[in-house]
Amino acid sequence: MSKLLQNSDQLLPREKMLKFGAENLKNYELLAILLGTGTARQNVLELSKSILSKYNLERFQTLTLKELEKIHGISTAKATKILAAIEFSRKILGKNKKLLPKIETSQQAAQYLSKITKYKKEVLVVLYLNANNQVVHEEIISIGSLNSVIAHPREIFEPAFRNLSAYILIAHNHPSGNLEPSLSDIEMTRKIREAGEILGIELMDSLILTEDDYVSLLGEE
Repeated sequence: MSKLLQNSDQLLPREKMLKFGAENLKNYELLAILLGTGTARQNVLELSKSILSKYNLERFQTLTLKELEKIHGISTAKATKILAAIEFSRKILGKNKKLLPKIETSQQAAQYLSKITKYKKEVLVVLYLNANNQVVHEEIISIGSLNSVIAHPREIFEPAFRNLSAYILIAHNHPSGNLEPSLSDIEMTRKIREAGEILGIELMDSLILTEDDYVSLLGEE
């Protein structure tokens, strides 16, 4: 995360969204945009934080109109706007769920990620998958040198929580064309796998790709 984004909390939610994109807003900031205004005692950000401290996201999306109207600071107009946003998102996700690519084998993952073999430097890419093995997000985490790439587990798992992932799959290319995993490749895979076990997000696979072939590191630890 850039220093600019780290210092962005001083921006109002709409300004932050316009500058950095909606995906970089915190949950209370997204809710604040829907609410629009706060109350006499709480500004809209304080109100949003207060609401989400009482209701987690899973519970919040099941609230009825009457339940929302009972929350201090949420009028009927605000409640209907929130319900409309939740339902609209639900329908979009339901439709897109059928279109998401599904990864179940190392071969499928290698074919899907073959594009990274064109890079002249090592690139670490992570696929974030839901419980149905569908790719919900893909992100290049690190670009290294000609023969090495370094990434901290924190950088890899942060998007996993943001995208509610059940599994992750990591892969990097070897521009040299040599599929032999280095000690650092094996060590990185071990650390990510162990971190995933602690966090409850399984490492599905760890691949090395070249233009001609691929290898899974899970059997190399």
